[in-house]
Amino acid sequence: MNVIHVTATSGADGRLLLDIPTGSAGANFDVDVVLHAAQVANGTEKTSQSAKSHESLASLYGSISNESFVAPSRGMPRQVVPLDSE
Repeated sequence: MNVIHVTATSGADGRLLLDIPTGSAGANFDVDVVLHAAQVANGTEKTSQSAKSHESLASLYGSISNESFVAPSRGMPRQVVPLDSE
């Protein structure tokens, strides 16, 4: 197994394209890819916009403590006939 370390930047479409030279034409390979945020010069992580959005949404979970905030009524549930009632 060879470990190849590559630093890359995703394109405007959010895709990261990898071109890995293997030295073996027509050979089959199993490839494992691990993505993690790149470190910037000051040692902090440089996170993607989608990661920031996910973190923002996750921080909202359970944050509404106002008791007047409720889901709208969905009405009465419809009657379901059991399958074994024939």
